[in-house]
Amino acid sequence: MIYFGTKAIFKVELSEIETFREIMAWRNYLKMMDAFIKHYREKVAFSALLFRHMKFQYLVTRWGLVLFVFSSILLVGGALLSLLALQMTIGIVSLAFWFVCACIMYTLAYVFIKKAKVIIKTRYSIQPKKGAWQTKEFYQYQFKCFENQLHLFNLYDEKKLEFLINLIEKEIARGKPKEYLASGVYLALFVPLWVQFLTAIYKAVHVEVLSVAQEVLIFLGIGFGILIAIRIWGGYKKMFAETAELFQNNDSQTLSEIIKLSESALLKLKSEERKA
Repeated sequence: MIYFGTKAIFKVELSEIETFREIMAWRNYLKMMDAFIKHYREKVAFSALLFRHMKFQYLVTRWGLVLFVFSSILLVGGALLSLLALQMTIGIVSLAFWFVCACIMYTLAYVFIKKAKVIIKTRYSIQPKKGAWQTKEFYQYQFKCFENQLHLFNLYDEKKLEFLINLIEKEIARGKPKEYLASGVYLALFVPLWVQFLTAIYKAVHVEVLSVAQEVLIFLGIGFGILIAIRIWGGYKKMFAETAELFQNNDSQTLSEIIKLSESALLKLKSEERKA
């Protein structure tokens, strides 16, 4: 396996290369790609264009998001414990904690967006829209920076861009876990917990010697609560996925951003060729 740097991104199996000349060519290409990734992180990525100018707000908002996610997990756990114990105290406390964390996160997000707008306006002369800093003009500015980078590394070519996209997609695929395997693990862990939960609920209900109507209402309430939890989690999952794209700074996220920008550059090149 060939790679460069202490935190190399691109790797190539030796079985994929045949001759010594090909090996040397790959070594040079991978070294160039390491420099390409480093340049992207330092000059083109959101962290370079925006977040490095507001490090304190960025760091505090990240930890605020972590706290909010933690409080959301506690909220669900508190609701389940309240059902198990048939007491509302735990659920009320977890709800109050979640509400406080939500207010903190809302305040941090407001300060973060306000600061981001100021930086975009003063440093890049881009007028942000009301309620958002991620404007079309800002993305166009980032794309222009990426185009300049492609020219700098002599990659602004249709075939080279297609090869670059293909190489990065393979690298991302290597690093992804098998989704069906992960789903199987989650299912194997969830089923026993769910069985124990239902058993505990059944025992708790019958210890109180409730009427049939009360038992039915409790189980209907549990079912309705589960549906609501699934609905809320679906919204949370989408929101967290979109927010994580801004705050993640790992290799996979960087490569995904480069693919999107490379595909846009490729479409622009093909469009220019058709017009010519």
